[in-house]
Amino acid sequence: MLCVTSKVNECHPINGCKEIDPDIIQAPRFLSLDFSKKTIRTTVGVEHNRESRMQSVSTVGNKLIVQGVEAALKDVRKGLGWTLSIDQGDGDMIITGAGADTALVLFGVCTLL
Repeated sequence: MLCVTSKVNECHPINGCKEIDPDIIQAPRFLSLDFSKKTIRTTVGVEHNRESRMQSVSTVGNKLIVQGVEAALKDVRKGLGWTLSIDQGDGDMIITGAGADTALVLFGVCTLL
């Protein structure tokens, strides 16, 4: 499955939420999901190549829910837990990530390869 992010919001307890440039947090534009290997990784050729393990995969109604954790990135953020939700009807995707003092919400779309 291939997913592309289109919008990123960053939220703080005091300042609220605002849309940000994905490059500020090194958010990948394209993600490749491999359910047989339980991995999510950035596509080849991306400056910040990363791979994350899927800790859990569930289906709730029409939503595919994937959860995991992400280690800290030097000078960018502390570690965080994340949830990826994909609407199995239209492919709409939302990724939420929560850390110690920041929450991230990424919007996008996914398609089967």
